[in-house]
Amino acid sequence: MKKDSKTAGSETENPAEAMAAMNGQMTEAMMSATDTCLKNMAVWQREVADFTARRMKTNSKLLRSLPSCANWDDVVSLQQGWMRTAGEDYIDETGRLLSLSQRMMDGLQAAPGQAVSDTGQTRGSKAEDPGSKTAG
Repeated sequence: MKKDSKTAGSETENPAEAMAAMNGQMTEAMMSATDTCLKNMAVWQREVADFTARRMKTNSKLLRSLPSCANWDDVVSLQQGWMRTAGEDYIDETGRLLSLSQRMMDGLQAAPGQAVSDTGQTRGSKAEDPGSKTAG
């Protein structure tokens, strides 16, 4: 960026140029975040649809198996197995959906922060350790 003036021996940035550069980077970051979000939402929808199809297949299998039961003990045993499998499936699916959600949120949070750091103005940056500077 151009420097337009000197104040007490230190240069100051042209605010208009700094703002224009940041706006461009922020716009790119937000477009990228939106694209990532839409892709993750499509993955989410596919995951839910696949899960629903798997559960419907399992439910159908249970219903096809019921007529072959010889007594109520067989029916109860079959239904208990179905319930155990359903619980495990829902727990696993919840984990997958939470993981997808976390990736989506990480992508959304990283984009604006990346744009700001690209301008050299990081938010919440740690102060440099005085011992790490070298004499020049």
